Amino acid sequence: MTQVDTLSPMQADGVRKINAWLDTPKHKRPQEFRFFGYAGTGKTTAIATAMNNAGLHVAYIAFTGKAASVMRRNGIDAQTLHSLIYRRIDDDPKTKEPRFERAKRSEVGRYDLIVLDECSMIGEELARDLLSFGVPVLAIGDPAQLPPVKSKEKLGYFTSGKPDVMLTEIHRQAVGNPILQLSITARNGEILKYGNYGDSRVLFSGDIDPDELWEADQVIVGTNATRARLNKRARAHYDMTDPTPMFGDKIICIRNSPKYNIFNGEMFTVIRCDVDSSAWLSMDVVRLEDPAKTIIPDIRVHRTMFVPDGETRTDSTLGDSGRFEYGYAITAHKAQGSQWDNLIVIDESKVFREDKDKWLYTAITRAAKTLTVGKGRI
Repeated sequence: MTQVDTLSPMQADGVRKINAWLDTPKHKRPQEFRFFGYAGTGKTTAIATAMNNAGLHVAYIAFTGKAASVMRRNGIDAQTLHSLIYRRIDDDPKTKEPRFERAKRSEVGRYDLIVLDECSMIGEELARDLLSFGVPVLAIGDPAQLPPVKSKEKLGYFTSGKPDVMLTEIHRQAVGNPILQLSITARNGEILKYGNYGDSRVLFSGDIDPDELWEADQVIVGTNATRARLNKRARAHYDMTDPTPMFGDKIICIRNSPKYNIFNGEMFTVIRCDVDSSAWLSMDVVRLEDPAKTIIPDIRVHRTMFVPDGETRTDSTLGDSGRFEYGYAITAHKAQGSQWDNLIVIDESKVFREDKDKWLYTAITRAAKTLTVGKGRI
Protein backbone atom coordinates (compact mmCIF):
# COMPACT_ATOMS: atom_id res chain seq x y z
CA MET A 1 0.00 0.00 0.00
CA THR A 2 1.33 3.44 -0.90
CA GLN A 3 1.80 5.58 2.21
CA VAL A 4 1.24 9.33 2.36
CA ASP A 5 4.77 9.90 3.71
CA THR A 6 6.25 8.53 0.46
CA LEU A 7 4.53 11.25 -1.58
CA SER A 8 5.92 14.61 -2.53
CA PRO A 9 4.52 17.57 -0.56
CA MET A 10 2.34 18.57 -3.54
CA GLN A 11 0.98 15.03 -3.95
CA ALA A 12 0.35 14.67 -0.21
CA ASP A 13 -1.51 17.97 -0.16
CA GLY A 14 -3.65 16.73 -3.06
CA VAL A 15 -4.53 13.55 -1.14
CA ARG A 16 -5.50 15.61 1.91
CA LYS A 17 -7.80 17.76 -0.25
CA ILE A 18 -9.47 14.66 -1.70
CA ASN A 19 -10.00 13.29 1.81
CA ALA A 20 -11.42 16.61 3.01
CA TRP A 21 -13.84 16.64 0.06
CA LEU A 22 -14.97 13.07 0.75
CA ASP A 23 -15.40 13.84 4.47
CA THR A 24 -17.63 16.85 3.78
CA PRO A 25 -21.35 16.16 4.43
CA LYS A 26 -23.09 15.35 1.15
CA HIS A 27 -25.44 18.35 1.26
CA LYS A 28 -22.43 20.68 1.52
CA ARG A 29 -20.08 18.87 -0.84
CA PRO A 30 -19.64 19.75 -4.53
CA GLN A 31 -20.42 16.72 -6.68
CA GLU A 32 -17.27 17.14 -8.77
CA PHE A 33 -13.65 17.16 -7.64
CA ARG A 34 -11.08 17.96 -10.33
CA PHE A 35 -7.68 16.37 -9.73
CA PHE A 36 -5.35 17.46 -12.51
CA GLY A 37 -1.68 17.14 -13.27
CA TYR A 38 0.79 17.12 -16.12
CA ALA A 39 2.57 13.98 -17.28
CA GLY A 40 5.13 12.80 -14.74
CA THR A 41 3.60 14.55 -11.74
CA GLY A 42 2.36 11.34 -10.11
CA LYS A 43 -1.42 11.60 -10.44
CA THR A 44 -1.83 7.81 -10.35
CA THR A 45 0.32 7.45 -7.23
CA ALA A 46 -1.59 10.14 -5.37
CA ILE A 47 -5.01 8.79 -6.35
CA ALA A 48 -4.01 5.25 -5.34
CA THR A 49 -3.06 6.56 -1.90
CA ALA A 50 -6.32 8.45 -1.49
CA MET A 51 -8.43 5.45 -2.56
CA ASN A 52 -6.51 2.99 -0.36
CA ASN A 53 -7.37 5.10 2.63
CA ALA A 54 -10.98 5.88 1.64
CA GLY A 55 -12.77 2.56 2.27
CA LEU A 56 -15.46 3.36 -0.30
CA HIS A 57 -17.37 1.40 -2.93
CA VAL A 58 -15.75 2.92 -6.02
CA ALA A 59 -16.49 2.64 -9.75
CA TYR A 60 -13.39 3.27 -11.88
CA ILE A 61 -14.19 4.40 -15.40
CA ALA A 62 -12.59 5.80 -18.55
CA PHE A 63 -13.99 7.16 -21.80
CA THR A 64 -12.56 4.53 -24.15
CA GLY A 65 -12.38 0.77 -23.84
CA LYS A 66 -8.68 1.09 -24.53
CA ALA A 67 -8.12 3.44 -21.57
CA ALA A 68 -10.16 1.13 -19.33
CA SER A 69 -8.04 -1.84 -20.41
CA VAL A 70 -4.87 0.09 -19.50
CA MET A 71 -6.30 0.66 -16.01
CA ARG A 72 -7.14 -3.05 -15.70
CA ARG A 73 -3.55 -3.97 -16.64
CA ASN A 74 -2.49 -1.76 -13.73
CA GLY A 75 -4.66 -3.75 -11.35
CA ILE A 76 -7.72 -1.46 -11.34
CA ASP A 77 -11.09 -3.06 -12.07
CA ALA A 78 -12.18 -0.41 -14.58
CA GLN A 79 -14.93 -0.18 -17.16
CA THR A 80 -15.99 2.33 -19.79
CA LEU A 81 -18.12 5.30 -18.88
CA HIS A 82 -20.74 4.15 -21.40
CA SER A 83 -21.04 0.69 -19.84
CA LEU A 84 -21.60 2.25 -16.41
CA ILE A 85 -24.30 4.78 -17.24
CA TYR A 86 -26.09 3.42 -20.33
CA ARG A 87 -28.07 0.27 -21.05
CA ARG A 88 -28.91 -1.11 -24.48
CA ILE A 89 -32.64 -1.37 -25.07
CA ASP A 90 -33.03 -2.49 -28.69
CA ASP A 91 -31.96 -1.77 -32.26
CA ASP A 92 -33.40 1.04 -34.32
CA PRO A 93 -35.79 -0.63 -36.79
CA LYS A 94 -34.55 1.55 -39.67
CA THR A 95 -30.83 1.99 -39.07
CA LYS A 96 -30.29 -1.25 -37.12
CA GLU A 97 -28.08 0.78 -34.83
CA PRO A 98 -28.27 -0.15 -31.12
CA ARG A 99 -30.28 2.25 -28.99
CA PHE A 100 -29.48 3.09 -25.40
CA GLU A 101 -31.06 4.66 -22.38
CA ARG A 102 -29.55 5.85 -19.16
CA ALA A 103 -29.12 3.16 -16.50
CA LYS A 104 -31.45 3.13 -13.54
CA ARG A 105 -30.45 5.51 -10.80
CA SER A 106 -30.18 2.61 -8.37
CA GLU A 107 -27.64 0.81 -10.60
CA VAL A 108 -25.17 3.67 -10.51
CA GLY A 109 -26.27 5.11 -7.16
CA ARG A 110 -24.99 2.06 -5.29
CA TYR A 111 -21.47 3.47 -5.65
CA ASP A 112 -20.04 5.89 -3.09
CA LEU A 113 -17.70 7.43 -5.64
CA ILE A 114 -16.94 7.42 -9.36
CA VAL A 115 -13.28 7.86 -10.34
CA LEU A 116 -13.08 9.10 -13.93
CA ASP A 117 -9.69 8.80 -15.63
CA GLU A 118 -8.63 10.73 -18.77
CA CYS A 119 -11.40 13.26 -18.10
CA SER A 120 -10.07 15.65 -20.76
CA MET A 121 -11.81 13.43 -23.33
CA ILE A 122 -15.29 14.01 -21.88
CA GLY A 123 -17.59 16.59 -23.50
CA GLU A 124 -20.45 18.43 -21.82
CA GLU A 125 -23.35 16.18 -22.86
CA LEU A 126 -21.68 13.01 -21.63
CA ALA A 127 -20.57 14.71 -18.43
CA ARG A 128 -24.11 15.88 -17.69
CA ASP A 129 -25.42 12.33 -18.13
CA LEU A 130 -22.77 11.05 -15.74
CA LEU A 131 -23.51 13.69 -13.12
CA SER A 132 -27.27 13.11 -13.37
CA PHE A 133 -26.95 10.08 -11.06
CA GLY A 134 -25.88 12.26 -8.17
CA VAL A 135 -22.79 10.20 -7.31
CA PRO A 136 -19.62 12.15 -6.43
CA VAL A 137 -17.14 12.19 -9.33
CA LEU A 138 -13.39 12.41 -8.86
CA ALA A 139 -12.22 13.57 -12.30
CA ILE A 140 -8.56 12.89 -13.13
CA GLY A 141 -6.98 14.56 -16.11
CA ASP A 142 -4.31 16.57 -17.81
CA PRO A 143 -5.52 19.98 -19.06
CA ALA A 144 -2.62 20.14 -21.53
CA GLN A 145 -4.07 17.28 -23.58
CA LEU A 146 -6.38 17.56 -26.57
CA PRO A 147 -10.07 18.34 -26.01
CA PRO A 148 -12.83 15.98 -27.23
CA VAL A 149 -12.97 15.81 -31.04
CA LYS A 150 -16.52 17.14 -31.37
CA SER A 151 -16.40 19.55 -28.45
CA LYS A 152 -17.53 23.11 -29.17
CA GLU A 153 -15.32 24.27 -26.31
CA LYS A 154 -11.53 24.41 -26.38
CA LEU A 155 -11.47 22.03 -23.41
CA GLY A 156 -13.52 19.06 -22.19
CA TYR A 157 -16.28 19.62 -19.66
CA PHE A 158 -14.15 18.84 -16.62
CA THR A 159 -10.90 20.42 -17.81
CA SER A 160 -12.75 23.64 -18.60
CA GLY A 161 -13.35 24.14 -14.87
CA LYS A 162 -10.94 25.31 -12.21
CA PRO A 163 -8.93 22.40 -10.76
CA ASP A 164 -9.29 21.55 -7.09
CA VAL A 165 -5.77 20.11 -7.30
CA MET A 166 -3.20 20.84 -10.00
CA LEU A 167 0.05 18.87 -9.83
CA THR A 168 2.86 20.68 -11.64
CA GLU A 169 6.02 19.34 -9.99
CA ILE A 170 7.64 16.45 -11.83
CA HIS A 171 7.77 13.35 -9.63
CA ARG A 172 11.30 12.57 -8.49
CA GLN A 173 11.26 9.17 -10.24
CA ALA A 174 10.48 10.88 -13.56
CA VAL A 175 13.09 13.63 -13.44
CA GLY A 176 15.51 13.29 -16.33
CA ASN A 177 13.24 11.05 -18.40
CA PRO A 178 13.93 12.12 -22.02
CA ILE A 179 10.35 11.53 -23.16
CA LEU A 180 9.06 13.63 -20.29
CA GLN A 181 11.52 16.41 -21.11
CA LEU A 182 10.37 16.40 -24.74
CA SER A 183 6.75 16.55 -23.59
CA ILE A 184 7.51 19.56 -21.39
CA THR A 185 9.17 21.29 -24.34
CA ALA A 186 6.07 20.65 -26.45
CA ARG A 187 3.68 21.74 -23.70
CA ASN A 188 5.55 25.01 -23.35
CA GLY A 189 5.22 25.69 -27.07
CA GLU A 190 8.95 25.43 -27.68
CA ILE A 191 10.56 23.88 -30.76
CA LEU A 192 11.80 20.29 -30.52
CA LYS A 193 15.43 20.39 -31.62
CA TYR A 194 16.89 17.67 -33.80
CA GLY A 195 19.07 15.20 -31.95
CA ASN A 196 19.20 12.22 -29.63
CA TYR A 197 17.57 12.26 -26.21
CA GLY A 198 18.73 9.10 -24.47
CA ASP A 199 17.09 6.26 -26.40
CA SER A 200 14.69 8.73 -28.02
CA ARG A 201 15.33 11.16 -30.87
CA VAL A 202 14.00 13.94 -33.08
CA LEU A 203 14.86 13.77 -36.78
CA PHE A 204 13.60 14.54 -40.26
CA SER A 205 10.68 12.24 -41.12
CA GLY A 206 12.26 11.24 -44.42
CA ASP A 207 15.24 9.79 -42.52
CA ILE A 208 13.14 7.20 -40.69
CA ASP A 209 13.96 3.78 -42.10
CA PRO A 210 10.83 1.99 -43.45
CA ASP A 211 11.64 -1.20 -41.54
CA GLU A 212 12.03 0.78 -38.33
CA LEU A 213 8.82 2.68 -39.04
CA TRP A 214 6.70 -0.44 -39.09
CA GLU A 215 8.60 -2.31 -36.37
CA ALA A 216 7.49 0.35 -33.87
CA ASP A 217 4.61 -0.53 -31.59
CA GLN A 218 2.60 2.35 -33.03
CA VAL A 219 2.83 5.30 -35.42
CA ILE A 220 0.89 8.47 -34.56
CA VAL A 221 0.07 11.17 -37.12
CA GLY A 222 -2.04 14.31 -37.21
CA THR A 223 -4.27 14.17 -40.29
CA ASN A 224 -6.51 11.54 -41.78
CA ALA A 225 -4.81 12.02 -45.14
CA THR A 226 -1.43 11.07 -43.68
CA ARG A 227 -3.03 8.23 -41.74
CA ALA A 228 -4.55 6.76 -44.91
CA ARG A 229 -1.32 7.18 -46.88
CA LEU A 230 0.85 5.53 -44.23
CA ASN A 231 -1.58 2.69 -43.66
CA LYS A 232 -1.40 1.96 -47.38
CA ARG A 233 2.39 1.98 -47.20
CA ALA A 234 2.39 -0.28 -44.15
CA ARG A 235 0.20 -2.86 -45.85
CA ALA A 236 2.47 -2.80 -48.90
CA HIS A 237 5.45 -3.29 -46.59
CA TYR A 238 3.79 -6.41 -45.17
CA ASP A 239 2.69 -7.65 -48.63
CA MET A 240 -1.00 -7.21 -47.86
CA THR A 241 -2.12 -7.26 -51.49
CA ASP A 242 -5.91 -7.39 -51.03
CA PRO A 243 -7.56 -4.00 -50.35
CA THR A 244 -9.78 -5.67 -47.74
CA PRO A 245 -8.24 -7.00 -44.51
CA MET A 246 -6.01 -10.05 -44.65
CA PHE A 247 -4.70 -12.42 -42.00
CA GLY A 248 -2.41 -10.45 -39.67
CA ASP A 249 -3.70 -6.98 -40.58
CA LYS A 250 -3.79 -4.45 -37.75
CA ILE A 251 -7.09 -2.59 -37.37
CA ILE A 252 -8.61 -0.14 -34.90
CA CYS A 253 -12.23 0.24 -33.81
CA ILE A 254 -13.42 3.78 -34.54
CA ARG A 255 -16.87 3.55 -32.99
CA ASN A 256 -18.39 1.53 -30.18
CA SER A 257 -20.03 -1.68 -31.40
CA PRO A 258 -21.83 -3.11 -28.36
CA LYS A 259 -23.26 -5.94 -30.46
CA TYR A 260 -19.73 -7.34 -30.69
CA ASN A 261 -18.54 -6.00 -27.31
CA ILE A 262 -15.83 -3.92 -28.97
CA PHE A 263 -15.20 -0.27 -28.31
CA ASN A 264 -13.75 2.88 -29.78
CA GLY A 265 -9.96 2.90 -29.67
CA GLU A 266 -9.43 -0.82 -29.20
CA MET A 267 -6.98 -2.43 -31.61
CA PHE A 268 -7.14 -5.87 -33.17
CA THR A 269 -5.34 -8.38 -35.36
CA VAL A 270 -7.42 -9.86 -38.17
CA ILE A 271 -7.57 -13.67 -38.07
CA ARG A 272 -10.07 -14.18 -40.88
CA CYS A 273 -11.82 -11.98 -43.42
CA ASP A 274 -14.23 -13.46 -45.94
CA VAL A 275 -16.38 -11.75 -48.55
CA ASP A 276 -20.08 -12.32 -47.80
CA SER A 277 -21.31 -10.25 -50.72
CA SER A 278 -20.23 -7.33 -52.88
CA ALA A 279 -20.90 -4.98 -49.96
CA TRP A 280 -20.24 -7.03 -46.82
CA LEU A 281 -17.32 -8.76 -45.13
CA SER A 282 -17.22 -11.24 -42.24
CA MET A 283 -14.23 -11.02 -39.89
CA ASP A 284 -12.72 -12.83 -36.92
CA VAL A 285 -10.39 -10.68 -34.83
CA VAL A 286 -8.25 -10.85 -31.68
CA ARG A 287 -7.52 -7.92 -29.39
CA LEU A 288 -3.88 -6.93 -29.71
CA GLU A 289 -3.33 -6.89 -25.96
CA ASP A 290 -5.34 -9.99 -25.08
CA PRO A 291 -2.84 -12.54 -23.68
CA ALA A 292 -5.45 -15.29 -24.06
CA LYS A 293 -5.85 -14.47 -27.78
CA THR A 294 -9.61 -14.89 -27.53
CA ILE A 295 -11.19 -14.82 -30.99
CA ILE A 296 -14.13 -12.48 -31.54
CA PRO A 297 -15.94 -14.20 -34.40
CA ASP A 298 -18.25 -13.29 -37.26
CA ILE A 299 -18.10 -9.50 -37.13
CA ARG A 300 -20.15 -8.09 -39.98
CA VAL A 301 -18.31 -5.19 -41.65
CA HIS A 302 -19.31 -3.03 -44.59
CA ARG A 303 -16.64 -3.19 -47.29
CA THR A 304 -16.38 0.60 -47.50
CA MET A 305 -14.87 0.68 -44.02
CA PHE A 306 -11.67 -0.37 -45.77
CA VAL A 307 -12.30 0.32 -49.46
CA PRO A 308 -14.01 3.74 -49.81
CA ASP A 309 -15.99 4.13 -53.03
CA GLY A 310 -16.64 7.86 -52.82
CA GLU A 311 -20.22 7.46 -51.64
CA THR A 312 -21.47 8.86 -48.34
CA ARG A 313 -23.24 6.25 -46.27
CA THR A 314 -25.55 6.83 -43.33
CA ASP A 315 -26.10 4.72 -40.25
CA SER A 316 -29.13 3.32 -42.04
CA THR A 317 -26.92 1.97 -44.82
CA LEU A 318 -24.17 0.73 -42.54
CA GLY A 319 -26.59 -0.82 -40.07
CA ASP A 320 -24.85 -3.09 -37.58
CA SER A 321 -21.50 -2.94 -39.35
CA GLY A 322 -18.46 -3.00 -37.15
CA ARG A 323 -16.65 0.33 -37.53
CA PHE A 324 -12.95 -0.08 -38.24
CA GLU A 325 -10.02 1.30 -40.15
CA TYR A 326 -6.45 0.11 -40.59
CA GLY A 327 -4.41 0.80 -37.48
CA TYR A 328 -0.73 0.82 -38.43
CA ALA A 329 -0.89 4.62 -38.26
CA ILE A 330 -3.53 6.39 -36.16
CA THR A 331 -4.26 9.99 -35.23
CA ALA A 332 -3.32 11.45 -31.85
CA HIS A 333 -7.02 11.84 -31.05
CA LYS A 334 -7.48 8.08 -31.44
CA ALA A 335 -4.36 7.47 -29.36
CA GLN A 336 -5.64 9.27 -26.27
CA GLY A 337 -5.93 6.96 -23.31
CA SER A 338 -3.30 4.59 -24.76
CA GLN A 339 0.43 4.15 -24.40
CA TRP A 340 3.07 2.16 -26.29
CA ASP A 341 6.63 1.17 -25.39
CA ASN A 342 8.17 2.08 -28.76
CA LEU A 343 6.38 4.97 -30.46
CA ILE A 344 6.92 7.01 -33.61
CA VAL A 345 5.22 10.40 -33.91
CA ILE A 346 5.02 12.24 -37.23
CA ASP A 347 4.79 15.85 -36.12
CA GLU A 348 1.85 17.48 -37.92
CA SER A 349 1.07 19.79 -35.02
CA LYS A 350 0.96 22.95 -37.17
CA VAL A 351 -2.30 21.72 -38.72
CA PHE A 352 -4.01 22.18 -35.35
CA ARG A 353 -3.19 25.89 -35.03
CA GLU A 354 -4.13 27.06 -31.52
CA ASP A 355 -4.16 23.42 -30.34
CA LYS A 356 -0.78 22.58 -31.88
CA ASP A 357 1.03 22.42 -28.52
CA LYS A 358 -1.71 20.24 -27.04
CA TRP A 359 -1.53 17.95 -30.08
CA LEU A 360 2.23 17.41 -29.86
CA TYR A 361 2.17 17.06 -26.07
CA THR A 362 -0.62 14.48 -26.27
CA ALA A 363 1.19 12.50 -28.98
CA ILE A 364 4.54 12.49 -27.15
CA THR A 365 3.02 11.39 -23.84
CA ARG A 366 1.69 8.23 -25.50
CA ALA A 367 5.28 6.87 -25.42
CA ALA A 368 6.35 4.74 -22.46
CA LYS A 369 9.98 3.79 -23.19
CA THR A 370 11.34 5.06 -26.50
CA LEU A 371 10.12 7.82 -28.81
CA THR A 372 11.00 8.95 -32.30
CA VAL A 373 9.59 12.27 -33.48
CA GLY A 374 9.72 12.83 -37.24
CA LYS A 375 9.50 16.41 -38.49
CA GLY A 376 8.40 17.22 -42.03
CA ARG A 377 6.31 15.36 -44.58
CA ILE A 378 6.74 11.63 -44.75
